[in-house]
Amino acid sequence: MQCLAVSLVAASVVAQGPASSGQPSSGEIALKPKMQRSQKLLLPAESATPVATGFHFEDGLGANFKANIDGTALLIDADGDGSLETRVEGDKGFVVLEKNGRRYGVRLKASPKWTFEAGSVVMGKIGSTKIRIIDQNHNGRFDDIGKDAMVIGNGRAASFLSETVTIDGALHTIKVAKDGTKLSFAPFAGDVGKLSLHAVTNGKVMAAVLNSKDGRHSVHLSKQDAEVSVPTGEYVLHSGVLSLSGSRVKMQQGRSKSIQVASDAEVKLSWGGPAKAEFAYADQGDELVFDPNRIWFYGAVNEEYRDWNPVGKSPLIVVTDKATGKVVAETRFPGSC
Repeated sequence: MQCLAVSLVAASVVAQGPASSGQPSSGEIALKPKMQRSQKLLLPAESATPVATGFHFEDGLGANFKANIDGTALLIDADGDGSLETRVEGDKGFVVLEKNGRRYGVRLKASPKWTFEAGSVVMGKIGSTKIRIIDQNHNGRFDDIGKDAMVIGNGRAASFLSETVTIDGALHTIKVAKDGTKLSFAPFAGDVGKLSLHAVTNGKVMAAVLNSKDGRHSVHLSKQDAEVSVPTGEYVLHSGVLSLSGSRVKMQQGRSKSIQVASDAEVKLSWGGPAKAEFAYADQGDELVFDPNRIWFYGAVNEEYRDWNPVGKSPLIVVTDKATGKVVAETRFPGSC
């Protein structure tokens, strides 16, 4: 097998602006749970967790909720009293776990084994800016920096839970109670730099996340051109979702390198298009044989794009004879390429 690189049409990404004015600079707010039967948010690292023997949330919510299998049905102790009173049948379900006034929604799927995802958020407001925290790693706690997720403002796309957030254009530190009942915030006192971001794209960025390498700081990007203030340190592109001509594609770090942000300095970054494809092929006489499972798409800073949806909506790949310029083949790759 050989490897071939082909230039493609531009694709790309974006960044998050300041909150509305009139916000308090420090304080503490209450967070309240809100149930979500369907996933309305784009999370940076959502995955399903096996139910197994139950939902072990004693460290966070202060209660465990047992579960067991009865044939093809799932039995759940939804009120934490030790009795398996709630029965879930079929391919999926939604159950609210509740104990000592604390509520936690779980979205359930039966195939191939019973798994769950968080079916709720805890939310509050700093002034007029909405804050939502998601237990993305499903351990019943809401304070796992770099593992849980958060949404600042009214958008749908989340970053990882970060020690710092931008409120009204100013950087703040935050601390979330592990049971998700409150959040404290104060002005950030450390060194700050600036990222000036430009996204080259003909499509729409639905979500894009930039993380510090130590996992302490995370920023959701949601504008084509933006300036983002961040604590000094190294940052990497983590993930994203782009919409291109009716199809969707996921972005991940790929081979992109870290970005060093120094104190009182500005770093400019242009990403997205033009994109290129690298794929394996076999030269079999008068035919080039491609393996659709061995193709890799990279953006301007070597971020990787994959999981094109719907199937067959990858960029058009044109293979030409270098000597004559004649088009040898045109194709689109399906599935996860």
